[in-house]
Amino acid sequence: MGSNSVQIDNLNLRIPGISRGEARGIGKEVAERVAASLPVDGKRQRLGALSLRVNVPVGTPRDQMAKLIALSILEKLT
Repeated sequence: MGSNSVQIDNLNLRIPGISRGEARGIGKEVAERVAASLPVDGKRQRLGALSLRVNVPVGTPRDQMAKLIALSILEKLT
């Protein structure tokens, strides 16, 4: 893995009311948003499990849902 890359080994999302395929798409978008938002000159580190709960209002569009989840992850990383 290169020095300016992020590796997420496992991302589990439980989102009631959406299909497995939709969840995969949101998971991919979340991972991309997290990777794009981390500082380029950040330190290299290996993290253990990160468990968090994100409450998203019913009817939130998929892209906004991914954004809210990514922001919550990034908040926990800093």
